[in-house]
Amino acid sequence: MNRPSDEANALYIEQSNLAARLLVHPNTPLADEQKILELIIWDVGLGAASNAMAAINPFEKLYALEGPSALRPLRIISFECDLDPLTLATKKSARFPHLQHGAPHALLANGRWTHASNLLSWELVKGDFSDHFPSAPAPDLIFYDPFSSKIDTALWTSAVFTRIFAHCQPKPVELYTYSAATAVRVALLTAEFFVAEGVGTGPKATQ
Repeated sequence: MNRPSDEANALYIEQSNLAARLLVHPNTPLADEQKILELIIWDVGLGAASNAMAAINPFEKLYALEGPSALRPLRIISFECDLDPLTLATKKSARFPHLQHGAPHALLANGRWTHASNLLSWELVKGDFSDHFPSAPAPDLIFYDPFSSKIDTALWTSAVFTRIFAHCQPKPVELYTYSAATAVRVALLTAEFFVAEGVGTGPKATQ
């Protein structure tokens, strides 16, 4: 069984090439510096914050190595209707290395956390994802990690994916998920997403 942090890195961080996306292109003219847009991630299904913290990790590493001028602003928006998993996990953070950080504790307490550089913000949207995402800015990346379709059926339908696709237009967006189910692939295709093979985790060869 994979550790949550390993799965988060393999499925979401490495596949999306997040570290490279965070870097400002070295040939960006000085006149264009003010035009550098923030990178927006939708973290759908916060859970115990494994995916969001996996995204924060490369930002902080790059910030330490390259400095603030090398980084694009990053905004993470986490959607979750049940905060019990994160609440319980933060109380036992000695067992969860990714929660030995002030960010998830601040998110629970205030609904928001901001990095000292002001280049990274993480916010919580509590409630049903399908009700709240139309009010959120269109993302560049979606880490789609709700419960399985057997438990959270409504979030895996072509109707929801079609609404997501329409909300993001004309901005290009990439959606990453753990599900390799045929029904999920069909739902994404029906919604006009292109579907590609991804890395697998645990017993799955591909996603």
